[in-house]
Amino acid sequence: MEWAEVRTKIQATEGLISEAEAKCLYELAKNCGGIIVEIGSWKGKSTISLALGSKAGGGGKVFAIDPHQGTYDDFTGIYTPENTEPIFRKNIKRAGVDDIIIPLVMKSEEAARGWTVPISLLFIDGAHDYENVKLDFTLWEPHLIPGGIICFHDALYCLGHPWRTYHGIKRIVIDGVLKSDRFSKVQFCGSMIQATKVAKLSIKDKILKRLRLFIYILLLTYFPLITLIVDILIRTRLFRPSKFIKDKILGLIR
Repeated sequence: MEWAEVRTKIQATEGLISEAEAKCLYELAKNCGGIIVEIGSWKGKSTISLALGSKAGGGGKVFAIDPHQGTYDDFTGIYTPENTEPIFRKNIKRAGVDDIIIPLVMKSEEAARGWTVPISLLFIDGAHDYENVKLDFTLWEPHLIPGGIICFHDALYCLGHPWRTYHGIKRIVIDGVLKSDRFSKVQFCGSMIQATKVAKLSIKDKILKRLRLFIYILLLTYFPLITLIVDILIRTRLFRPSKFIKDKILGLIR
C-alpha cells in the first residue's frame, strides 16, 4: 500500500497527531515485528496509523488501551463527558484495521494487571500529568523487549499550542529514558520522542545519549518561544519568509 493511500485512511479520522507523526508511527509499527501497545487511543487516528503499519510489516496485534469515558483537555483542564468507543470502533472498521486491533476499554492500570505478553512497540499518549505518565511508564516499560521501541507523544510541545510543554512527560522522558542506561537511539519526530530498549549501553551510546539529552533540553527551552514568535509574524504578516523558517525548525526534529 502506497503512503498516499495510507495517508487518506489516517487523515479521515479526527485526532491530535500531525501527518509527520502519523507517518512515523506507521513506519515504527511496520518495522517493529511484534506486539504493539498503545495507551490513549481517543477516536483512533494514532491507532489506525499503527495498525496500517503493522499490516504492512509483521502483522502484530495492536492493543489499544483507552477507557473511552470522556475527553480531558490537558491544556484547559476541562473534562467533557463523551463516550468515544462507538466512533473509535467505527473509525477502525472504516480504515479496514479492526481485525488487527484489540480494544481494551479500560484504564492503563487495569489492562496491566496480569499482563505477560512481550511488547515490541509501546506508544504512550494517555493522561499527560506526571503521576499518570509515570504510572503508564512504570507498568508497561518492563514488558518492552530488548530492541523494542518506546514512543511518547507531546514530549516536546502540544500540537496547536507549540509554546505549551507537558512537564509530566518531560520529567519521565528525561529521568526514565534519556538518563537511563536501558535506552539508546533516541530520535525526535514532531512532538514525539522515541528510543530503543537495550540490554547494555556502549560508551559511544552513552555519549550520544548525553548529546540527545542536551538537545532535548535545548529544544524544550527555545523551541516554544521561537515557534510562538514565528506564528505571530505569520498571522500579522510582518515577515513573509516566517513560515519557511518555522518549517525548517520543525524539520530539525523530524
